[in-house]
Amino acid sequence: MTASPTDHHAAAERRIQELAKELSRARGELAESREQQGATANILAAISNASTDMRAVFDVILDNACRLCDSHLAGVFRFDGKLIHLEATKNWSAEALARGAGRYPMLLDSQKVSGRVVLTKNVVLVEDILADASYEHSTARAGGWRRMLGVPILRNGDAIGAIVVTWREPGPISSSQVDLLQTFADQAAIAIENTRLFEVEQASKREVQESLGYQTAISEVLGVISRSPTDVRPVFDTIVLNAVRLCSAQMGAVYRYDGKLVHLAAHHNYPRKVLEILNRMYPRPPQPDHVAGRSILSRAVVQVEDLLADPLFTRELALAGGWRSHLAVPMFRAGQPLGAILIARRSGQLRRWTD
Repeated sequence: MTASPTDHHAAAERRIQELAKELSRARGELAESREQQGATANILAAISNASTDMRAVFDVILDNACRLCDSHLAGVFRFDGKLIHLEATKNWSAEALARGAGRYPMLLDSQKVSGRVVLTKNVVLVEDILADASYEHSTARAGGWRRMLGVPILRNGDAIGAIVVTWREPGPISSSQVDLLQTFADQAAIAIENTRLFEVEQASKREVQESLGYQTAISEVLGVISRSPTDVRPVFDTIVLNAVRLCSAQMGAVYRYDGKLVHLAAHHNYPRKVLEILNRMYPRPPQPDHVAGRSILSRAVVQVEDLLADPLFTRELALAGGWRSHLAVPMFRAGQPLGAILIARRSGQLRRWTD
């Protein structure tokens, strides 16, 4: 039976409609692709402009992740091999931050999507978090999310973090959203690696500078010894000056021990009031009310992080010096203590001395 003109017209109309839909879909896909390419370009630019600032890159990643995935909030987590850290957030409420961020850094926890991602090194999709019995529901309620997607940040096959995005409503998660977030995770890995390499390079430079500083100080001391073979005072002055400088201290002293009494042999940057007190105290037998005396008595390095909290230390001396922490290292000859080198830091620099 031959089709009527009406049938031909209807078929043509349907074909036109199908082509219009295909064109609209193609335009939508093209627009989406351009948006994703633009987002990728923005992130790569952030990596280039802030090669040592992970946070700046993470902020750009989260902005684009929330926008392109139509997600209401997101976070970047970094795993250091033992603990997971919350590095950046987008749109987290004050309550969610109080309940969540305050716990980080923390051990990996499968009750968290970020923990599951790092533990499994795989994408984790949860279409309704409140239907997941193993998830910590109180955190989800505080944050106001129901649907979650987490992707791993990988380096050489190891999980070094995760990106997590959430939605307020439960529902399906598309493969395109997974792919997009995985692309962002790859770029986050670049940012983390760039920062790591920069820190390694800076640490190496600091080690070289410290080594040169130590060698220079040793050369200075040896030079003074050669020029003053019978006078120890210039040697002690040079030693204490370099000890204060290289250890980022403010004051220091050398104490000499003759087997019975301790003598103040040299000092650097001590206030007048401190010198008045020390001149009244010394010479005297080594005593635990002064860190140099403890070092001589114990024949060991002595560190005091807070002198004002130390029940043995002379409080008048600490207040006069304006210092809070001391480090004393004993001097030996043939196994016998000859004295101690002491350095001090002022208030506001309260911390443990490094080796």
